Amino acid sequence: MHRQASFITSFFPEGVTEEDYAVFPFPEIDAKYGVPALGAGDVFVMLNDTPEARAFMQYMATAEPHEIWAARGGFLSPHKGVDLSVYPDDITRAQAEALAGAEVFRFDGSDLMPAAVGAGTFWTGVMDYVGGDDLDTVLKAIEVSAVDAYK
Repeated sequence: MHRQASFITSFFPEGVTEEDYAVFPFPEIDAKYGVPALGAGDVFVMLNDTPEARAFMQYMATAEPHEIWAARGGFLSPHKGVDLSVYPDDITRAQAEALAGAEVFRFDGSDLMPAAVGAGTFWTGVMDYVGGDDLDTVLKAIEVSAVDAYK
């Protein structure tokens, strides 16, 4: 088993099919926190308050653009009005269903860090710690990287 982002299938070698892998949501850890989902997200922002911009933002809040985007693949919509049948395959549909059914959603903290930390020392540090390295040593390496990254 391996926790991975929904886009991982785009990196699979040719010939890998849905019979070779599966997905499932994180299990509930404590009933009082519900079933969680971990992910990233895209945000729509209106920079100029014009009637056209407002109309666009209102449109983006409907299920229609999300269904168009979802049908193209590589996108999971948090919009609960999206018809799951628009997703292009069973794996993506299962991921979308888990997202829509999650009781709790949290952003992946590493996505909010500078790349040198989130995709660098934090990622390798977690792997090193799971592999048996001393926690204090791992944290110090991440901190040194973070100090440089946030300058």
